[in-house]
Amino acid sequence: MFEDTAQGVTLKSRFRHGSEVMVMEFHTKGNVQCRWIHANFLLIPACQSYTYLVQQYSRGICDQKWTPAYAHDSTGYPVVGELNTLQEHILQGSKVHVQFSTPEWLITFPVDDFTFRGRTVCASTLYIFSDNGTHIETDADWLPTLVCTNGQVSRMNFTSAYWTRPVGTKNLQLDREIWWYTKPTQCDSKPVYSQFVDGSKSYGSMAKLLRMAKWSELRANMRDRGFSFLMQNQKIYDNKLVTAQSLNHVSLRYTQEAVKFNVDPYYSWLSVWSTNGRRDVSRWFLENTTLYRHNNDFVSLDWYGDQCWRRVYSTDGFGAASYGSLDELIQMVKLGHRVRVHFNGFNLKANGIRVVKDMVIAQTIEEYSRRDNYPEFEAPFFNTRARVVYRLVHSSGIVKTYKYFLDNFDLSEKDERSRFAVDWMVDTRPWLKVKTYKYFLDNFDLSEKDERSRFAVDWMVDTRPWLKVYRTDASGEVTFGFIRDLEDAVATGASVRLNIEQDELAGQFFTEADNVRTNFMDNQVYAQALKHVSDQKLQSNDEYIFQADIFRWSLMVSSEGVVAMNARRLASKRHLYDAISPATNVTWFINP
Repeated sequence: MFEDTAQGVTLKSRFRHGSEVMVMEFHTKGNVQCRWIHANFLLIPACQSYTYLVQQYSRGICDQKWTPAYAHDSTGYPVVGELNTLQEHILQGSKVHVQFSTPEWLITFPVDDFTFRGRTVCASTLYIFSDNGTHIETDADWLPTLVCTNGQVSRMNFTSAYWTRPVGTKNLQLDREIWWYTKPTQCDSKPVYSQFVDGSKSYGSMAKLLRMAKWSELRANMRDRGFSFLMQNQKIYDNKLVTAQSLNHVSLRYTQEAVKFNVDPYYSWLSVWSTNGRRDVSRWFLENTTLYRHNNDFVSLDWYGDQCWRRVYSTDGFGAASYGSLDELIQMVKLGHRVRVHFNGFNLKANGIRVVKDMVIAQTIEEYSRRDNYPEFEAPFFNTRARVVYRLVHSSGIVKTYKYFLDNFDLSEKDERSRFAVDWMVDTRPWLKVKTYKYFLDNFDLSEKDERSRFAVDWMVDTRPWLKVYRTDASGEVTFGFIRDLEDAVATGASVRLNIEQDELAGQFFTEADNVRTNFMDNQVYAQALKHVSDQKLQSNDEYIFQADIFRWSLMVSSEGVVAMNARRLASKRHLYDAISPATNVTWFINP
């Protein structure tokens, strides 16, 4: 079927692959031709670039490497590329890494929150912890970092050790270039869906956005206000309303040509966006984690989706396989691929992944509770007293959900415990255990909570190539690859993932590096992995639960095989330990 429009010519053909009906589209406009293969939900893209003189084939969109879109010196003077190119890539939904160096080290990290101020682009990350060069500090400071294309780099610092804490900011003085690496997420430069302030459609396909929201990763732009950001999670209501949360933003102030971290008051932004045009914003003081302001408004938005995700495994509501292969999911995890899970309308990124025997357990910690009173308009809004949501999603279909108040990290739901005279009767129908609560006898504190729910769950993987590049054994000896290959990958902006293998009973633990540093003094690479909390295996089976007095489990991993661990309670802020993980095998994966 041909479609000839002002936007170009499109050829559509339908064919069958196994039991699946697939549709191929071939689109041409100007000097770019793209084809998409619809397989299940996913548009598997392969772009071809043409010039008028010579036909040149580019890599498929999912095989493209991190490329330097722009580089400049500490004054903002360009040294590689053009600023316009970087701006266009950000506004087209590309992934972005920032890299800068000092005489001692070079650091690379992903940025997912962008602010445009005139010609200047500023981007930030929240996930850097203070360290002594090889280990995360005992009373570590969070170090949110803001990098701008005018050469300014500023850093905020506030302690993780106390609920009440002073917050400071400082400028980093760099004397070397700042590099901006980008990687595309879709062939088309246009949004998947665009909406006006009232939520009405401006451009694109709601059906396609629904597919992307269910089984992919989303980004969005507020072009009228100069903001661009990654969505940390999505929730679909009634297969009609797409909502998504962006959680990695702190207060900024405008300067003459850029932005900087705000001075007092310092606060974090939690935002939820909806295709009905509504935005809900909950802001919290960083000094004492109390509510600063909570309001909602209407915004226009462009939605972008990452076309490189593929569903590999699904279970039904009883935990039985309904699509794909668990073996393939396990194999993809072991090859280093990123993972997302979809259930009950939620789409969440797996921040940490365990593989234990034939079970995959995904830990998700980038989510806040919604009111969920759909179809009321405030259904996706945050609770007035915000609640953090942590989940453990099992490949058996079991999902365990824990909600904590942001202001003190107490569990937000506890059973009332009253004593009565009781007569006991037995219902002889068969009953299944769905929840288990264990309490200490001496003080009745909650010691273990097994919050079990079973859902139909879809497991998706990032199909970009992840390469095993380096491995050390339990004694720190290199058993695969060369340190130079790892250093070169980091120097050219690659993404990094890690497999931490402690013992057979614990299985394998996969996580993502939030920042990676090459130390010029000892020629070692150090990765910080900060997005996981304490869980534990049940004695009765291979399922996992979160520990009762939950703590943040932060890692700093070196290319010498040392895994330095820092643990701090999230409720009491009490420091638990600084330790070196014994007898650990470490595998480094890169997406170049």
